[in-house]
This record gives sequence, structure tokens and C-alpha cells, in this order.
Amino acid sequence: MPNCTVRFHRLASREYHRALGWYARRSLGAARHFRDEVIRLIQRMEQDPDSGTVYRLPYRWMRVRRLPYLLYYGPYAPGEIMIYAVAHASRRPGYWLRRTRP
Repeated sequence: MPNCTVRFHRLASREYHRALGWYARRSLGAARHFRDEVIRLIQRMEQDPDSGTVYRLPYRWMRVRRLPYLLYYGPYAPGEIMIYAVAHASRRPGYWLRRTRP
């Protein structure tokens, strides 16, 4: 499924914006790094969706470099991937799984 479209679940989008805001209040450089790393991971998902570490098939995760955040994602529709969570590494694993149900 190379060259997929990546979408954010509405709650994952909220998590991303909260984390970005948290970093921006502390350091614009850290906020830029977080944003750029998330963009890099999205591009990686688009090019090679199977490159993430398996969480529970069909779901995978990728870690934001040098920051304690994980992006959990999986297939959504043909040619589409959904990011289900932008989770701080200390969050309970799998808390986002209920988001995968229609």
C-alpha cells in the first residue's frame, strides 16, 4: 500500500495540537522539532506504511525522535492510513484502541 493518504482521527488531532501547544509554551525550537518530526513520520507512513513497529496487527507505531511521543496508526480504507493516537510514552498502552471501531 505505498503512497497512502494519512489522516488523523479527531482525538489524535487533538492530542497532537495539545502536545504542540505544550512545547510551544516552553520553547519554540522544541515545538518546531515536534512538528517537523511528526511531518517526517507521516511522510514515512505515506511511503512505507509497514515500516512502523507492530503493536497489534494491523496497528503499528512510530516514535517521535528525541521526544516521548508515539504515533499509533493503521489501515483505514483502501489507500488510506489513520493515525489513531499521538500518545505520550507514559500513557497506558492501547488506550486508543476503542477509536478504531466504527
